[in-house]
Amino acid sequence: MRTRYLFLIVFIAFALVSCGGGKKIKPPAPEAVMAKKAFEVANAIKRAYVNKDLAALKRYCTKRGYLSIIASMKEFDSAVLVFKLRWVEIKKDHMILYLDWQGSWKIKDKTFEEKGLAALSFVGNPPLLDDILRANPFGQPE
Repeated sequence: MRTRYLFLIVFIAFALVSCGGGKKIKPPAPEAVMAKKAFEVANAIKRAYVNKDLAALKRYCTKRGYLSIIASMKEFDSAVLVFKLRWVEIKKDHMILYLDWQGSWKIKDKTFEEKGLAALSFVGNPPLLDDILRANPFGQPE
């Protein structure tokens, strides 16, 4: 019985020592943090668009980005948009998020569904939408 307890104590001590409890967690790269912030801004823009909240849109965009959204917006009764981050390009002075998107727009009794791969350009810190380079999800339905 005593040898069992001794064996158990030695086993637990060995397990605690060998677990490597002193390892430090590596913080995420600054680029990853900025990409995450830009994706959060893209989702905030999406919510503002769906709710037709132009003040919120303006808050998350540069003047150029805001104009690119409102110039392409079409009338709709309701909309649902889903973004999935595909990849990110980080340049010296801006970042481009490539987003797979799917959307559904309701206008009167008709429902329109579209999907695409958008390229959204962000500048600054915190990131602001500066331009929509391809497959504008905010200019739907076509």
